[in-house]
Amino acid sequence: MKEIAPSKKEQFNKELGKITDIFFGARENFNYCYYLHKPNTKIEAEYLDVDRDLKFIRHSLWRLSIIELAQLFSNRKNDKLNLNKFLSKLVTNGYYSGLAVDQNKIWEWQTLIINKDSLIKKIIALRDKIYAHTDPDNEQYREIEIYLKEIEELFEIVASVITELYSSVLKTTLLLRGPVFERNRFNMVKTLAEEHKKQVEDILKLITPNSDKI
Repeated sequence: MKEIAPSKKEQFNKELGKITDIFFGARENFNYCYYLHKPNTKIEAEYLDVDRDLKFIRHSLWRLSIIELAQLFSNRKNDKLNLNKFLSKLVTNGYYSGLAVDQNKIWEWQTLIINKDSLIKKIIALRDKIYAHTDPDNEQYREIEIYLKEIEELFEIVASVITELYSSVLKTTLLLRGPVFERNRFNMVKTLAEEHKKQVEDILKLITPNSDKI
């Protein structure tokens, strides 16, 4: 029996779902990474400056954030879930043009992406030359600077696109709250920092037992 081809709306739903999954995965990694760079308290920040394990985890989360985010903004042929390619299917005469997405919105999103071109090129360079592949000439890319705030702005663009498309095309509300990370609940670093401080104080008391009487 011949299979019935899925409707364009079903294809759209599937493609948008994949983009959304990448977005949530990348942003969860980034949220933890961001906290490990900018925690809630001073004692946590001081501890993160000396703990090698958390420094390693912090950098690993950053790498994952860059690799996953690159999928959404790279124009390479192999990056099939590129946001710009997806938006091009929504324009007049595009593959999904029948879904009648507001063309002004599409133009607005495409403009936002174009305005981030310099940043996107840095992200792709880091992904391709250092984080995802071994490149013999990668030393020239190690000095690339990307700020956390810049990455946040890219996530905001993706969030704007997917929430609007879920609402206008699929008639559903997408909750942007991440499945795991909650800044006010994540107390692992605080617990470790307080325990580390207590251990240091106990050691100092052993070295100078009468110091509290001076």
